[in-house]
Amino acid sequence: MDKEKFLNSGLIEQFVLGITTPEEAAEVEKYAEQYPEIREEIEQLRTAVEDYARQYAIHPPDEVKTNILKEIDELDQPAASSSNNALARWLPMVAIIASLFLAYNQYQQKNQLAGQLKATQDEYNNLQATCKKDKAACLETQRLYASITNGNTNAVSLTGTALAPQANVIVYWNPVEKQALLNVLDLPKPPKGKQYQLWADVDGEMIDMGVFNQDETTLKPMAFIENPESFNITLEPEGGSEHPTVELLQAAGKTG
Repeated sequence: MDKEKFLNSGLIEQFVLGITTPEEAAEVEKYAEQYPEIREEIEQLRTAVEDYARQYAIHPPDEVKTNILKEIDELDQPAASSSNNALARWLPMVAIIASLFLAYNQYQQKNQLAGQLKATQDEYNNLQATCKKDKAACLETQRLYASITNGNTNAVSLTGTALAPQANVIVYWNPVEKQALLNVLDLPKPPKGKQYQLWADVDGEMIDMGVFNQDETTLKPMAFIENPESFNITLEPEGGSEHPTVELLQAAGKTG
């Protein structure tokens, strides 16, 4: 497959998470050697995963530490003079610690998956509630959500700048259907009289894609722009601006 198809295949994300087959891992490594930008993408994803893990790490119960120390005390007998005896003494302890941390890691993953499942269930429940109130709105919402799984749709992640480090926004861009959808995951509340505005960078020119609110709860259609190099969010006066206030750049993400 060509580079663009490979970038959209999901193999990079699976490789970083360690869930690729040996054949798939070899393919990722081949592309990483061939394309420096793919190697950079892998490193950025690894850093993002590590940062996420540190930020949302669940501290183990106190009894985990107590159990580890207890096992160490039980194994901490006077060391024999030979290296073989020393190795024999340390190997069981290493195995115990490894097994405890493996169990704890599985515990973290279970909690993370449970949280994601709950968020998805809550979103589905909200959609069902909307259906009961307004069937037309429900069908439109279902159509928008179905469009993000379209094979021609690219999910472009916009990460926060120093002005809004927690910002997390996704733009779903489909050049075939000529559709752009905005998904606001996290943005700080703007100051009074200010509003967020989305821009597409095309050959160095910022083109307006529309204004939106920080508390958007559903996918929001935005103006479709051909051949964007990146998407950018700035803070502008309510109603938007003709030109972006670049010194108030809140989030940005490259399309390729």
